[in-house]
Order: sequence, then structure tokens, then C-alpha cells
Amino acid sequence: QDSDGTVVVADWKVTREADHATLVQRYSPQLQAYARVVSSLMPGSAIRAELILIRGAECLAVPLA
Repeated sequence: QDSDGTVVVADWKVTREADHATLVQRYSPQLQAYARVVSSLMPGSAIRAELILIRGAECLAVPLA
């Protein structure tokens, strides 16, 4: 959880893919599923999803529907 109480659903990836839009599109269904599970366990909580790219030391926000 962030200091503001937002639950962060994060998935760490090691990939050579450099296009962020491609990565978000590729992994969005997986993170959406994780967020649904977290939401069912923590109803009413604000949730944010992120991809953590190990190779590039980057963090990408993944929009939740």
C-alpha cells in the first residue's frame, strides 16, 4: 500500500521489449485479473496497477477498467 492507502498491484517483468504501449497492452489482462482479486479481498480500496521493468529499471502505470 502507498502512504495514501492505495493498494498497488505490481508485476515484475524481465523483458527486452522496449515499447511501453506494447507491454501495457500485453500484460493489462493479467494485471486486471490481479486487481479484481485484490478488490474482492479488500472491497472499497483504491487500487493501482504497475508493471515494474527490471532491465530498464522503469515503472509503467497500467490503467484499470
